[in-house]
Amino acid sequence: MKINRFVKYIAIGTVSLSLLVWFIHEGIEKAGITTRETIHIAVIGDMEKEGKSFVQGIQLYIDAVNKEGGVNGKDVILDTFDDKNNPEVAAEQALKIVQENRALAVVGHYYSNCSIAGGNIYKKYGIPAITPAATSVAVTKDNEWYFRTVFNDNLQGRFIANYLKKVLHQNSVIVIHEDGTYGSYLANIFLDTAHNLNLEIAGRYQFEVNNQNLNARLEEIVADVKTKGSDSFIFIAAQAKEGTKIIKRLKDENIKNRVIVPAALASKTFQEGFKDDSKEKLNPGFYTDGIYISAPLIFDTANEKAQQFKKDFEGRYGEGDDIRAPFAYDTAMVIVEAIKNGGISGIPQTLREDRKKIKDYLAKINNIGDAIEGTTGFNYFDENGDAQKPVAMGVFKNEKIVSALVQLQSMRNRGEISDLEQAHKEERILLIDDEYMYKTNVVYVGVEINEISDLDLGNLTYSLDFFLWFRYRGDIEPQEVEFLNALEPIRLPAPVKIETMDDMTRQLYRIKSRFKVDFLSRHNFMQHVLGVNLRHRDLTRNNLIYVTDIVGMGSVSSDELVKRLGEKQVLSPNTGWQVGQVLFFPDIMRESSLGSLNYLNVKSGRVDYSMFNMGLFIEHYELTLRRTIPLKWADKLSVLSGIALILLIMALKRDELKHSPNTILLFQTLCASLLLLSSEVVVLNTIAEEAKTISLEPFVKVFDVLWWTAVAWLLHSMAELFVWVPLEERSGRKIPRIARRFLAFTIYLMAIFAVIAFVFDQRLTSLLATSGVIAMIIGLAIQINISNIFSGIAINVEHPFRVGDWVQIGEFEEGKVVDITWRSTRIVTRMGCVLSIPNSRASESAIHNFDYPDSTYWIRFIVHVHPAHHPDRVQKIIRDAVLSAEAVVKKHTPYIVFRGVSGWAADYLCYFAAEDYTWRLVHEESVWKRIWIHLERAGISPAIQRQEIHLFKGVKERGEKNATDPLTLLKEIDIFRPFSEEAKNYLSDRIRSHRFPPNQIIVEQGKPGDSLFIIVEGVVGVRTNEKGEVARLGSGNFFGEKALMTGEERMATVISLTETYLFEITKEDIAGPLSEQPEVSELISKILAEREKVMNSRTKKETEESVKGSTDHSNFRKQIEKFFSSGKS
Repeated sequence: MKINRFVKYIAIGTVSLSLLVWFIHEGIEKAGITTRETIHIAVIGDMEKEGKSFVQGIQLYIDAVNKEGGVNGKDVILDTFDDKNNPEVAAEQALKIVQENRALAVVGHYYSNCSIAGGNIYKKYGIPAITPAATSVAVTKDNEWYFRTVFNDNLQGRFIANYLKKVLHQNSVIVIHEDGTYGSYLANIFLDTAHNLNLEIAGRYQFEVNNQNLNARLEEIVADVKTKGSDSFIFIAAQAKEGTKIIKRLKDENIKNRVIVPAALASKTFQEGFKDDSKEKLNPGFYTDGIYISAPLIFDTANEKAQQFKKDFEGRYGEGDDIRAPFAYDTAMVIVEAIKNGGISGIPQTLREDRKKIKDYLAKINNIGDAIEGTTGFNYFDENGDAQKPVAMGVFKNEKIVSALVQLQSMRNRGEISDLEQAHKEERILLIDDEYMYKTNVVYVGVEINEISDLDLGNLTYSLDFFLWFRYRGDIEPQEVEFLNALEPIRLPAPVKIETMDDMTRQLYRIKSRFKVDFLSRHNFMQHVLGVNLRHRDLTRNNLIYVTDIVGMGSVSSDELVKRLGEKQVLSPNTGWQVGQVLFFPDIMRESSLGSLNYLNVKSGRVDYSMFNMGLFIEHYELTLRRTIPLKWADKLSVLSGIALILLIMALKRDELKHSPNTILLFQTLCASLLLLSSEVVVLNTIAEEAKTISLEPFVKVFDVLWWTAVAWLLHSMAELFVWVPLEERSGRKIPRIARRFLAFTIYLMAIFAVIAFVFDQRLTSLLATSGVIAMIIGLAIQINISNIFSGIAINVEHPFRVGDWVQIGEFEEGKVVDITWRSTRIVTRMGCVLSIPNSRASESAIHNFDYPDSTYWIRFIVHVHPAHHPDRVQKIIRDAVLSAEAVVKKHTPYIVFRGVSGWAADYLCYFAAEDYTWRLVHEESVWKRIWIHLERAGISPAIQRQEIHLFKGVKERGEKNATDPLTLLKEIDIFRPFSEEAKNYLSDRIRSHRFPPNQIIVEQGKPGDSLFIIVEGVVGVRTNEKGEVARLGSGNFFGEKALMTGEERMATVISLTETYLFEITKEDIAGPLSEQPEVSELISKILAEREKVMNSRTKKETEESVKGSTDHSNFRKQIEKFFSSGKS
């Protein structure tokens, strides 16, 4: 009895200790008590309204940060301050933040006038602040301590005016605005822009917010607006509270004018301002439907991060449509990143320095490359601390804000469109404030699932039957889509239905096809993702954006959609899977332009497409306790059950407890089961969060093995406690070890067989029967492939070559490496054949890598020249020829080595560097051609070994004197071919010769000139002030023809690169022959026009206009006649 009582005490004590630890931990967590050091961030706003959204959004982020270990090992604490949206209170609360002297940074305020009042305090005391909502320019102007993560009113006012004029094509507008900082400034910006756009102001009305007779004033305004007619848009520049009153009166007076409002009305205050009205209750959206609103974020066009934030926010707070919360979330993220990376100490003694470091860090986030990506896009600031975020245009529908059917997007690079004028004429782009913006069509996409069938998770495919519709306005073809996760390409069939109403079109399609599973990242390791993702085949995101048709599909939550799909049984319960979550969201897909002519000006060579995603997250439906414990409990249970199991194992060593095996084993089994159940959830969720690209199936199999191991351990323990120990007690003898070990071996062997059969799905009969054969096969396979595998490991570790390198391996043909496997290396030869080389052969062979350490390589060959010519002169000529070749890398000096005289010629070894071994033969050919030309010009022919001396007559060289004779050169230059022989003889007699040493300017850009130069020997570089060196010219080339014939200024600077010998012909020389042969002007003008066309194409500046101009030689003829006639006079 005493022993049983002792066992009960041990059991009760273990359970009580575990529960005590649990409750203490829960109490500490709920009270916000932490054993770590803390840092503080202040949030300030109207805590009954928008400020509450601030706190909720920030707390969602901070809780996640603290859960992951805080910031630099410190927990983040949020201090809240209520400014009641009152500037005076805001200043008082800002001073309170100063007095408490612990907040590193401030998030807030909501109203601009409150931000300005508080900003003066933050600036004076050096506290960095970021507002997620205040849009007045004055908030951040002249205050280096204030930033914002939303656009400002200057941009917003100009955007609204331009949208009305250029998108909605309005000619008149009525402006109603408040007298406060926000409304008056926004109205003034709008009016100034409207004036510049010739947008008529049909009426302007101002009201005083604090006027006791405000309601009477608003009724007076509405009554006057009613007399203006219904053609004009009404722009309301006011805060949400006053905006609600104006909208209600306009609607109650049945005023038909369309209304547009600023982002301040995208708040809970505005949307909840109508909820108590009977008309709104009877018809939700009665007052707001159809109102245009500029917004910093619209969820139907937001990215996946924003959609996940919305889901998390709804799950925690029960609401998710307030766009201020994600901006507060991003603001907290930016501040935390600044604290993490700004060298912040986070202790009271360094508070002033830490605040300055945060401010400086924020100021450095000034381009998209350094931006912090959040739920609202990329967060970075300009020199005024303003976020560089676009303005979106939305429309109220069914109490929600959805994207307007036309959006405007900034054009980052004008070069993205080849013909801006044509694009502007076609209204694909609009000119707003001297900046081009894309006019982007918004297409609403809706999906209705009919059936999910043939689910094959082994091959990750399934069949889907669904309706797909597009709702849009304008002459576009949104149905030209590509399904990115389709197993085979899909072409949409004929639409089931097409309907048009008020210039809006809807196309409905029914699609049945097979798709791939897990095309999106899974949020949970126990899930698979079904659904579709699509993009337009041709139109980029600049011209088309797909968004979720929230209105068409019904404004319901993900849980409601899951319920609908369950009721329809779109996924048969027989599959063992059920839909757990439904997600619709747009995204951006960046893809190569594949050299498309439309995107040649896009520097990155990649274009963005709008992508629409519909994801159904399915979860396995099975009766099991595994992976069912919530994560927030699992981490605590794993610790407690682990401690309890250790205590029970230690307690079992006591002799008095060995007589109560039933109770001990029961508690051990319970604790071990809880430990496995909870630790599996913790481990798998941790891995899923930290390494999202890693498959979790191996880790799940590890726990499957652990469960079988636990069963084997339990059976082994039961055998010890219920079989061997009683036998030893009854017999008084020790049981032989061989018996114990044999039983244990049998139990664990059966567990191994169970793992093979049930975890790895292997048939035991075939496994046991063929184990010997398998061992033999494995041995043979290892004998054949072991050397290749180890050689492949060495190659992959040492990297003597990489994929994409040009190599020659041993005696094998040279080629480009396309793949390196564990067994072989594959290269593509110049003949286009794929050559597979075993890794063992590759590792043992000499390897020539032509792309390491860079793509520069050296080419060498021998030039044979008659030995009669002096080596110095031949070396110079060959060097000039090599330097003038475009293929030669200019930063590496070529080498010309005289190798002596062989039996029949003088040998000159030529070394030069080129880039990209792919074009080696082309590079070698181009250099040989230049050498031939230079030798030919110098009167030297390459030597040819002649075997049949007595029978071969030979070719007579024209000799150096004849080759450099002015008359010979004039006959070979196309610009002088129209002249008669007599004129050529005349010019050859008057021609002048010049010699220039290396690096001497021959002609200078912009200087006047009237002469042409012919290169007899040497190399010159042609340079412009804009682009540097643009060409090199060598023997036989000439320059200055336009200056000679038209008197134009020199278009470039020409510098001798080597010792250069030139002939010069001036205007005076050519004037006589030109006057005697006036018809020559016509021929020369054609030649000049053709040369200019070729030069334009070389410099890649040719446009349609320049081509047209270059083919019209009449301009040149007129210039020639004018130039030479002026000379006569």
